[in-house]
This record gives sequence, C-alpha cells and structure tokens, in this order.
Amino acid sequence: AIELDPNHAAAWARQGVRIASEMWINPPEKAPEIIERAYPYLRRGLELDPGSARAQAQFSTFIYAKMKWKHAEEARAKALSMRRDRPNLIGYSNMLLRAGRLRKARAVRDEAEASERMPIRPQRINASLYIAQGNYDAARSIETELTGRLRFDVKVLVALNDGTLDDLRAALEAMPDTEPAKTELYRPLLDVLDSPEQALAVLEATFANKGNMWPDKYHDIALLAAYFGDPGFALEAFSNEMPYTTVRFGALWYPVMADARQMPRFREMVTRVKLVDYWRTYGWADYCRPI
Repeated sequence: AIELDPNHAAAWARQGVRIASEMWINPPEKAPEIIERAYPYLRRGLELDPGSARAQAQFSTFIYAKMKWKHAEEARAKALSMRRDRPNLIGYSNMLLRAGRLRKARAVRDEAEASERMPIRPQRINASLYIAQGNYDAARSIETELTGRLRFDVKVLVALNDGTLDDLRAALEAMPDTEPAKTELYRPLLDVLDSPEQALAVLEATFANKGNMWPDKYHDIALLAAYFGDPGFALEAFSNEMPYTTVRFGALWYPVMADARQMPRFREMVTRVKLVDYWRTYGWADYCRPI
C-alpha cells in the first residue's frame, strides 16, 4: 500500500506495528533494534494524519515500548479523546497491565467489552490480566478456547500461580512439538519436579546456556524460579529482559512473583525502567506503594 500511495497514513502505521510485533518472536536483546526500525513508519503515519486516533494509539504503544510511560499515557489519552473505541481501549488496557495498574486495566477492558456487541475473542494477554488479579477460573476459561502454543502458555501460567505440582507436570507434558528450544528446559525439568533444589539447578544450567535461546526464555525461567522458591534468581533472570522490552512486563504482577516484588532489587528494576516516575504521576501499580 505504501508503494501504491506514499501518503497512505494507515499503511505506514500498519507497517510500523508489523515490525514492532517482531519483539514477540525474537530474543529481548533484539528489541531496541526492532523498535528503531519501526519508528520511522509510525512517525510517518502520524505526520501524514495527525488527526488519526489509530495512529496516535499506535504511536503510544511504540512510546511505552521505549519505557517512556508518561509520554505514552499522554498519547493514549489523546487517542481516546479522538475515538474511544474497542481497539484503542484494549491497547490502553494492555499498557496498564504491563505497568501493573491492574484494576484500571480491568475497568478499561470491561469498557471495551461493553462498547460493541461482539465479544472480545480470547487473548493470552487477557488471561495474563486475570492471573495477575487472581481470577484463575476466568483464565482457565480462556485457556480452553485457545489452541497450540497460546493454550500451552496459559496452562503453564495458571499451574504456576494456582496449581498443584501435578497440574504443573500435566501442563509441561502438554508442550507442543513446535517448541524445540524449550524442550531443553522442560524435558529435564519434568524429571526433577519433586525436588526444588534439582529443579533450580536445571533452571540455572539453562539460564547459563547462551547457545539455547527462545524469545521468552528469561520470562519462563523467572516464573519457574519464583515457583520453586528462589525469588532472587527470578529477578536475576527477568533482569536480562527488562531493560530491552516491555512485552512481558505483565508477568511481574503474577501472584507467583509476590516474594520477588518485596526485594530491594525489584524496586531498583522498576525505577530503572521509569515505572516509578510514571506511577507518581498517574497512579501506583496495584501491588506497589511509595516508601
């Protein structure tokens, strides 16, 4: 569309979003380069049509991907003042989830649900919000409607936060064949699930192996480390992702990460990515308060 019409604002913005979405399928260290490639397209889309609510909303998503939370909030507010429709509301809810403002995220998503008659299709990120708020029945309901990797991801997340060891075992055994990189973590882990010490040893070995990477490796290891009782290691793992990309920040607010959130290093981490400055202006995360 850009080649056919170089002044097609929506096409420029869509291309920027397409490039930015590559952060989901690449290791976190690649996120800054992906963001820089996406920026010219999103900026050009906004320049061509500054009155476009969708362009404003997409640019807001780009801004908080760069940890500029306060500017993103301003851009999102402008987009919503132009058009308070379902896509803009869902985008804002996703941002609020990643910033830990869970009640606000839920309220905005409920508004999105009520804004149109058609129900919102099941989404992994909506399951993440339910899990962060401890609404496991709703998360399980979403899981049953998903397929493939997305269903596997939600099944594991529910088990880590509200399941027995047998639930976790069943979830890991359901790993789809499309996840060969994760096999090197989950297969040996299944053999030692009954021993937290041995499970942590498997996690540490996989963490140290830079030859085996997958996009959410540090996220996966962090949650499992927290589950097996080592919140310090959980933060160490997540710290390898946190400076680069916000796409998995929602995991910081899961119940399994509660002990990790009490540690001084957690305060340092959220300060470094500018969340504390954002909270002071727009409202604190549900599980954080000023000290």
